[in-house]
Amino acid sequence: MTANPLWTEKANKVAAKAKLTLNTFLVGRDVVFPSDNTFGVAFGTGDEGASVIRPDGLVAWRSTTTPDDDDIELDLILRQVACLGK
Repeated sequence: MTANPLWTEKANKVAAKAKLTLNTFLVGRDVVFPSDNTFGVAFGTGDEGASVIRPDGLVAWRSTTTPDDDDIELDLILRQVACLGK
């Protein structure tokens, strides 16, 4: 979940490459919070970051910055959350 569309693009790309099923949610389009800054404050991501939320609702990972140019970190994180290893 993120307010930054760069994260949804990157996450969908990495998930497809790893053959993972992933639902991405863009704050303001797919999910609406009471005010513009509620998501970033509540999830600890700020305006540019993102959270990976497990199906049971637990936050598995979060970032406060925009995604890196390479996919390595996000690929590793998604594989760890999905228990796929490296």
